Amino acid sequence: MLSVIRKPVVAASLLFALAVTSVAARCIEDDSIYVDEGGYTHIVGHMTNETDIAASSVTLRGQLFDAGGNVYAETTALLCPMSVQGKSQNAFDLRFPQPNLPRPARYEVRPISGNTIAGSLPASHLAFQDLAAYRVEGTLAVAGSVRNDGASTYSELLYCSAAYDAGGKMLRMQWSPLQGSLAPGQTLRVPVVWPVLPPEATHVSIWVAVGPSAQWLKSDKIAIQNRNP
Repeated sequence: MLSVIRKPVVAASLLFALAVTSVAARCIEDDSIYVDEGGYTHIVGHMTNETDIAASSVTLRGQLFDAGGNVYAETTALLCPMSVQGKSQNAFDLRFPQPNLPRPARYEVRPISGNTIAGSLPASHLAFQDLAAYRVEGTLAVAGSVRNDGASTYSELLYCSAAYDAGGKMLRMQWSPLQGSLAPGQTLRVPVVWPVLPPEATHVSIWVAVGPSAQWLKSDKIAIQNRNP
């Protein structure tokens, strides 16, 4: 049986880049491990920031262990979105670069670096409109858009999306830049499409970010509706 060290990964003291040590509690939650169609192993899940401390460019490290407790594969990845807000959740996808790895006896995920931000991240004043998720013959599509209720124009937008089973475990995560800019009062479609999604996925969530050092927007979990072609 696979053993998981997700701790909850509570870091009483998290060493960030630039030799900044921050007293914090950050937990790895709702995680799972899978092998994709190309034979690559992924660990996906949430990092939950239980503090009021904001950060940017937080890097996670994932390790796979054999039955003897030896690390035989390791990789790193940034969170999605890249900025961490106080009392919030970010998604991650740690993809190991070597294909066809043996199944681990256990795995471990922990934050290893990042930059603390003084105070709260600036507000982006985004809002979702009319989000809905549909699955047709195994392909998931999310309808809806994001609206800019602020005074700034954003041109470096990206979205992250995560799929979950009925128990709340994350099954898959993806991210992509959003094409176009978002001026005050305008809306932009969120083009989330998932060609291959496990049948046990029942909900999705979406994050939209306007930059690594600004507040992002996260949706509630959206129930996936099955439709006939």
